[in-house]
Amino acid sequence: MGGNSSKYNEKDFKHFDDFIRSESPQPGDLLEFSRGVYNHWAVYEGFVPHDGETAHCVIHFSGEPKDKQNAKIQRHRLKEVAGTSLFRINNDCDDKTTPLPREKIIERARSKISQTGYHVGTDNCEHFAKWCRSDKYLSTQKGLSFWDFLFNGPVHPMVSGNAWLKERERHPDERENWFNNLSEIEQEIVLERMAEGYPTF
Repeated sequence: MGGNSSKYNEKDFKHFDDFIRSESPQPGDLLEFSRGVYNHWAVYEGFVPHDGETAHCVIHFSGEPKDKQNAKIQRHRLKEVAGTSLFRINNDCDDKTTPLPREKIIERARSKISQTGYHVGTDNCEHFAKWCRSDKYLSTQKGLSFWDFLFNGPVHPMVSGNAWLKERERHPDERENWFNNLSEIEQEIVLERMAEGYPTF
C-alpha cells in the first residue's frame, strides 16, 4: 500500500493492454497500481520465464487486503497483478536518491522472494519497491504513521506509538531526514511533542 506522487497525473495511468502497447518498461522500473483507496507498488522484473512461459513479471509484496499479516514477497505476471486496475511507471524516488544499477535492483528484489513481515507503516509494498531501487525505505505511507503517532499516540499508544517506534528502529538512517523535511511549523509541533516525553531523534 502506498500513496500518490505529485510528479505524475492521472493520464499516466493505463490498463494493461494500453500499457503494453504504449510503454516500454525496463527491468528495475517501479510500477504503481491504482486500487481506489490506496495504491499498490511493484518492481518490474522484465519479460522473463515464469511457470512454463515467458511473460511480463513483477516482484511485489502480495497478500489479501484483509489478511496483510500473511503477505509475502512474490513474483507474479504483470497482467495478473494489474487485473482491471490502472497503473503506470513511477520512478519518483529517483528525485531523492540515485537509483541502483538495474541488475542490482532485480537482484535485490529476487533475494527477498518469500520474505514476510508486511507492516503498513514500516514495511509495505511501496517501502519494498523503493528499497530495491534506491536502497532507502521510502513511502508516503510513512508520513501517516508519523503524524498518527504525534497526534493519536497518547490515545492509542500500543498501535500508533509502537508503529512509529518500530519504524524508527528499523530505518534509523531516515530519522534526521524526516525532521529536516518538515516545515518550520511542523518542526515546532514535533519539538513540542518531544518535550512532552516522546522519543527524540
